[in-house]
Order: sequence, then C-alpha cells, then structure tokens
Amino acid sequence: MRSKQNLDLSQDPPPDLVIEVDYTSASIDRLPIYLALGVPEVWRYDEPVMQIYQLGAGVYVPCDVSPTFANLLLTTEIPRFLQERLKIGEIPMIRSFRNWVKQQIGN
Repeated sequence: MRSKQNLDLSQDPPPDLVIEVDYTSASIDRLPIYLALGVPEVWRYDEPVMQIYQLGAGVYVPCDVSPTFANLLLTTEIPRFLQERLKIGEIPMIRSFRNWVKQQIGN
C-alpha cells in the first residue's frame, strides 16, 4: 500500500489495525464499520481506558493484549504515556514511547 495515492476498498485489503481515540465525548460506535471492512484488530482509547478488540467469527472480542503486539502491555502503557504527555509535552512523550517500545522488543 506504500506510495499508493488512493484507497479502493473493493480491491485493496483493509488496514491491519485501527486506532481510535476519544478525548471528549464518546463518538458513534464505529466497530460495525470496521467489521464491514474486515479490520482484524481495533484499539480504542476512551480516556482513561484502553481496550483492544480482535476480530473473530464475525464479531469483535475484547482482548487483554494485542494479537499483533502480544509482548507489549498496551492497555496499561498507552494510557500512561498519554497522561505523561500532559506533563512533559507531546514530542518528549513520543521519544519516551519509542524508547519504551525499543526496550520491549529488544532493539
């Protein structure tokens, strides 16, 4: 999909992962849309809760860990990093998050 200018969902595969963030009020339920597209994994952050869903047998099932990133404790660490952003700023938080991910995957 790299360098592709337009997405044609009738021919192109769905995204592997959708990340949805709600900072204010809850938005419409988009899970049926992601289900219709066949997105295999959805992360939803609705402050202060992070929930991971995996597509299985035509429904989204809540998971404790990401099927794609099973070795990362995302449901606890992403909310922590997002809170840290308020204290140290966005760019330092992104650097800190990248360093944390590198440590977790062993690079």
